[in-house]
Amino acid sequence: VLLREGDATASPPVSLLAPDPITDPISEEAFAEALAKPAIAVKAALLDQGRVVCGVGNWVADEVLYHARIVPSAPCRDLSRAQVSALHAALMHVCQTACAVDADSSEFPPT
Repeated sequence: VLLREGDATASPPVSLLAPDPITDPISEEAFAEALAKPAIAVKAALLDQGRVVCGVGNWVADEVLYHARIVPSAPCRDLSRAQVSALHAALMHVCQTACAVDADSSEFPPT
């Protein structure tokens, strides 16, 4: 996208992105609402940059689902409120941890 003037965040494709979990954290309520109806797999929802949050790639999605103890193929609409809460908490934790160490995997907590 070539912008010569104006706000890049107001123009597609950037304007179509979901909130960033670090710079614009999504509330647990909004997170739950975004996951309430889709029949798609929860991992697919996390990877969709316009659905729930942006900036989540494959390894982040895997790590988040591991910490939340949710099977990646589980349909979003079938998640319990407790699972959604655990998923939200894991998303925030993993993203904050990764950013705090500039995504240097040697600095991540031991497994």
